Amino acid sequence: MTRDIARSNAVPGPAIFLSYRRADTGGYAGRLAASLEQRFGPGSVFHDVVTIAPGKDFVQAIEGAIEHAQVVLVVIGDTWLDARHADGGPLLERPDDFVRIEAATALALSKPVLPLLVEGAKMPDEKRLPDNLKALARQQALELSDSRWDYDFERLVDSLRTLTALTGPTDAAAPPRRRTTLLALAAGAALTVAAAVYFLQPARPPDITGRWDLPTGSFWIIVQQGDRFTIEETHYQSREIWKRGTGTIASGRFDFTLALVFERRAPETGSLRLSTDARTLAGELRRSDGRSTPIALTRH
Repeated sequence: MTRDIARSNAVPGPAIFLSYRRADTGGYAGRLAASLEQRFGPGSVFHDVVTIAPGKDFVQAIEGAIEHAQVVLVVIGDTWLDARHADGGPLLERPDDFVRIEAATALALSKPVLPLLVEGAKMPDEKRLPDNLKALARQQALELSDSRWDYDFERLVDSLRTLTALTGPTDAAAPPRRRTTLLALAAGAALTVAAAVYFLQPARPPDITGRWDLPTGSFWIIVQQGDRFTIEETHYQSREIWKRGTGTIASGRFDFTLALVFERRAPETGSLRLSTDARTLAGELRRSDGRSTPIALTRH
């Protein structure tokens, strides 16, 4: 470990700690955090992108959050084990790798650790893990599949209720039999109103949360919340996040602004539209020098 965990100075925080590698599963982590907070309430999930305040010590915030978490979820994608640093070495072999720090801290504190497998990933072989992570390979894992997300998510919720003190919405007690008729009439009226409201509401925008690949080998991690979304672009060569941006969705169009992380330059802007099979985002990118070029991204 890089430092001792200061138990006496830690502040209670979210019950669920979400560990993930941005370039591997950033989109899944954003979708999962939003779903879990919808189920267990705002503030129930530690998701570093939105949880750590600017100016805070990143490692100290992580270690303090894990100490007070009731469960640690480790999201593992198909490149989690093989991700490389800019120097070519495996990230997990570096003592300062945040994914390694998070999982090792949770195991050292004997926290319940639940690996979540996405993108068809398999549990890593114990022999390929650093000594302080080998116990991770022996943890019972759950799979989260795009094709059966709702079913897999409910299995995860059930596991979290077993492992923690978290509770979600519960069904109301069954009504007395003598009130059945009145309740049935009320329910019928409520359904009529609900149906009217449903059909009068504007269509919900399609969900584009996830990883989107560029032809260059770079890729975007998009996290969508309602009609807004955020972007992080990872460079194909350095494997570092070098652009960040935000966007809005209206009338089937995805408008965005994208700025360089390491340089002060006018941001790029653009508009995209989603293909009918929801596999491609294509449109126009307007660069800082005024030129416009086509852009197309493919869902990973």
